[in-house]
Amino acid sequence: MRNLYVFAFLLYFHPVYSQTTQIDTLSIARDLATSQKFKEANILLAGYNAHNTNMNALLQQAQLLYWLKKPKEAIQIFERTLLAFPNESAVQQAYGKFLFEYNKLSQARVLLNKAFTQDAQNLETIRMLGYIDLWAGRIANATTKAALLEQLQPGNSYAADILQTISNYTTPVLTLNGGMFSDDQPLKRYTFDGEAAVYRSWLFAPYIGATLHQFDLGEAKLRTAWIRAGNKFYISSTKTNAEISVGAFRARERNIGTTYKLKLIQKISSSFSFDVSHEKKPYQYTLASIRRPFVYTLSDLGLDFNRKNRWLGRAAYQHQNFADTNSVSTVYAWLLAPVFIKKNVSIKAGYGYSNSDAKENNFRPKQINGTPTLGDRIEGIYDPYFTPFDQTTHSLLASVNYSFTKKVSLASNMSFGLAASAYQPYHVLEGNNLGQLFINKAYSIYNYNPVEFSTDLKAIVSRSCSINFIYQYNSLIFFKSHFVNLQIKYLFLNAKQKI
Repeated sequence: MRNLYVFAFLLYFHPVYSQTTQIDTLSIARDLATSQKFKEANILLAGYNAHNTNMNALLQQAQLLYWLKKPKEAIQIFERTLLAFPNESAVQQAYGKFLFEYNKLSQARVLLNKAFTQDAQNLETIRMLGYIDLWAGRIANATTKAALLEQLQPGNSYAADILQTISNYTTPVLTLNGGMFSDDQPLKRYTFDGEAAVYRSWLFAPYIGATLHQFDLGEAKLRTAWIRAGNKFYISSTKTNAEISVGAFRARERNIGTTYKLKLIQKISSSFSFDVSHEKKPYQYTLASIRRPFVYTLSDLGLDFNRKNRWLGRAAYQHQNFADTNSVSTVYAWLLAPVFIKKNVSIKAGYGYSNSDAKENNFRPKQINGTPTLGDRIEGIYDPYFTPFDQTTHSLLASVNYSFTKKVSLASNMSFGLAASAYQPYHVLEGNNLGQLFINKAYSIYNYNPVEFSTDLKAIVSRSCSINFIYQYNSLIFFKSHFVNLQIKYLFLNAKQKI
């Protein structure tokens, strides 16, 4: 058989066989392809197409190059075919399908729409156009294509899938969180958080949320409330996601300030995405910030890396800005590499780096009790927010994901600081030659080993409900903390969706 395609390759040059060569060449190439001999079939057609412009032969070679995973060469053949046969629906449909398979959806849509105008009953063309509209958030167009599929072929599985996906996309979802946080400042916090969201189109996906905190400071119990409403945008043609929201923060029975959020995520390639965000939000991490609540701004600029969910990473710059013109800047980067990947288990390990530095340090002395003497250290507190001074960490990272069943899974992450250091402030009682006493702030290098651990146990209770139990432990330079949270997510499916 291998000698046969070589003989056919030579044979078509002879004029006596000019009429039969085309049929023999395409037939032999088709037989070779059927036998999974794609390379041999491609060689045969490449020789033929070098001297002929035959639509079927060109399309057949382009398909072979697709099977051989040579997309650049396939595109060259498709472009040549389209140039020679610009109005042929078969060419438009074949090239459109190729682009569809390689996720070049905008280009695919142009060709497939042209093919659809010539053949409005081609099920494959309608199917691809339906999914392109679906993924782009053009819900009305996708619904129309699905209805046409069902009309042309009652019981069409793709029509049912598109309509089911649309129904799932546009189903309102409610997410509830109830949690407890404690640290050794000491600070205790009880949290209730709820968010309701619905997707209507790429342009309109509104949500509303509220976060209620009750803080137990020992001497007092304080409550805060943060409500917000926003909208998300999904622009598939440019692979862009955006979010905008506004809100209000209330504490101690008075309004503290308005909040807002602006966020943009841009897909750069199959593995990289860029994001930028700027928001104004409550600061509720120190004892002083709970007693005197306030809002601050947080800006983030980052680059995410995700290679088929095996290699993961992020590099980012973060900037916190406060009303007193002080600021905290942080740069961080981390990378996770696959160590062990199987069907139901994934283990990754990697390295993380971060550095944080404040413009000014606001570690202040506490009220002095008793009668201190010269040289005594005076207790201090970050007031009203934490300000690191050249805080640098080098960490070992680990991530484990395990699926017990299709409905129960566990995800755990850990960060262990191999080396971490910071200039730690302290206060000392000193005096001068006049006998006057004063408190002096000094700094010393502090080396430590921070630890962060989180685990998330997820259970899918039904098609409409899932439950997550989350636990987090942090041992940082400022405090040690524990956090437990129960999350319930409920989709408001109709009776047909629940089947």
